Amino acid sequence: MKSPRVLIGADICDDFIARCAGEYHNAECNCHAPRQWAILAGRITDDSIVVQALYDGTNVRDTDHAVILEYRAERAPRFGGVYTDLRRGYLCHPTDLLAVMRKAEAADQQVLGSVHMHADLHNLDRPDELSPTITEMASPIDQDLFMATQWPVNLILYFERKARSLYHTFSAWGVPDSSADPRYRPLPIGLERRDP
Repeated sequence: MKSPRVLIGADICDDFIARCAGEYHNAECNCHAPRQWAILAGRITDDSIVVQALYDGTNVRDTDHAVILEYRAERAPRFGGVYTDLRRGYLCHPTDLLAVMRKAEAADQQVLGSVHMHADLHNLDRPDELSPTITEMASPIDQDLFMATQWPVNLILYFERKARSLYHTFSAWGVPDSSADPRYRPLPIGLERRDP
């Protein structure tokens, strides 16, 4: 089976990229984990997943006591001590997710998945040796969350500093090919360019 291509509309992610860059700078200054995320909406065609909009939602990762306990008791022991940090991870408030689904439906779109930020600041806040080095690749906890939601696509926006410059890379992750390997697989990405 051929992998669908993820097509991202021109200018769709500009605001999200700018927010992530600001979050990166803030994390550098304050030595904490950067975080940004959004919900993807658009359309699925025969050979493509077309991202047409990003919607914000309330992250309850650091306010919902059940979610905080789940990360401490289950996710941190499995995926590394950094996940006791309330800034690690995200979970959309169900009311917000329902509102996004209604907005997307009104715009003739469907909820496709999520996008979240990764950054090369892993050495700033790693309390144990089990914690992963972060790249644009889906980490084990990302895979766990992707499989729990079963959304068609999830994007990761990775920021890294080289010398004085800040660079970013997108990666896309789609549903597994087979039941033999339940992990989400990398998908090719096409970024739309507006004609001058």
